[in-house]
Amino acid sequence: MYNKSIEFMKTGMDFTGVERKDLDYLYPTLFKTGEGAYVWDMDDNKYLDFTGATGAILLGYKYNKVDEAVFDYILKYGNIFITKYSQPRVELAKKLVELIPCAEYVSFHKTGSCATSTAVRLAKLHSGKEVILSAGYHGWHDWQLNMFDDYKIPDEKHINFEYSLDKLEELIEKHYKNVAAIIVTPEPNFFPIEYFRELRDIATKNNILLIFDEVASGFRFALGGYQKYSGVIPDMATFGKGLANGYALSAVVGPKEIMKTAAEKAHTWSTFDAELGPMVASLKTIEEYEEKNVVDYINKIGQYFINKLKKLFDNEGIVYEIRSHPSIFHIIFNDIELYDAWILESLKQGVVLSRYDYQLISYSHKKSDIDFAIKKLEIALKKCRSRFPHSFNQINKGVDEKVLEKRLRYEIGGTINYRRKITN
Repeated sequence: MYNKSIEFMKTGMDFTGVERKDLDYLYPTLFKTGEGAYVWDMDDNKYLDFTGATGAILLGYKYNKVDEAVFDYILKYGNIFITKYSQPRVELAKKLVELIPCAEYVSFHKTGSCATSTAVRLAKLHSGKEVILSAGYHGWHDWQLNMFDDYKIPDEKHINFEYSLDKLEELIEKHYKNVAAIIVTPEPNFFPIEYFRELRDIATKNNILLIFDEVASGFRFALGGYQKYSGVIPDMATFGKGLANGYALSAVVGPKEIMKTAAEKAHTWSTFDAELGPMVASLKTIEEYEEKNVVDYINKIGQYFINKLKKLFDNEGIVYEIRSHPSIFHIIFNDIELYDAWILESLKQGVVLSRYDYQLISYSHKKSDIDFAIKKLEIALKKCRSRFPHSFNQINKGVDEKVLEKRLRYEIGGTINYRRKITN
């Protein structure tokens, strides 16, 4: 079924790539094209996709209005110049300031890692302090690796507080008056709004900047990000992924007092941050979000999918949890091995689910696609029954806390028990 992909990976690994299941060996096949909600692999197998290229695709693959806007602009004007200021940049900055509650000023970059690195640097420069306390995934840089048990690089000034508010307060006390910022990825599938309200209060009380890493959450909860949805407003925020429907672009937003003054003391610009195509893509993408009411649509389709999945799992007697926001949700089985086997069997049936991450809905998903997916996912689950007989026909009392903790530790480097007195 995956002959060309497997052969290509086998020979290609002599030159580039790694055999890690969370990277180049995520699936036993390679996708070469996509359109709407579907992708095709090197063997021309067709799949319904729920990964959105790890969130980079929110409208859909080869979304004509966005692609055409980029192609037309580049053919008419070109893509990059030594003068970094441009009309698309200013127009996009104005639009983001209009949409995002904490935004007064914007800097643009290429990736989420670029944006979070910039935000952390600006926070240090503005505050004159050195320690960064972080929770969640923020990219590939050295300080971020503290969330991974296997890859961490010792760093006393960049510390993972693991979403534990108890640990956060202990670290603030330990590094008294030297904490520049708290940077956290909003994970409302695991933590309630009250968590982020309390986090905001802790930061304010201790005169510490609060940064939301909205690279994933931006444009899925609301056009102004999770902060707009929740009413919990950080001091700064980073955006990416859904910002430009597959074109490389990220942004840091915040008050002028922080952004402009600190930026004048630092160098955060890269040559390709001046690229015009991604900014044009972002303007058209946001225009589509507004005109098509995309956020409401993906939430309705996502909830339809969740309801169907729950019925499927209940009928089969699977112990599971689905957490929980309709357009960006997690499926967790109590039997981790069954879950992984089901993901790979679903791939054979023509449905791509995220293997170690959240499931993502795009504007190109239709109810008929969801109905197709459920039929295929049911077949895949039944094919797993003989290998995991004891994980079927169970009463669903919810996923064991140890399983949930393991998932959080792997995915976001955190704990669901964010207060010692609380088990979420």
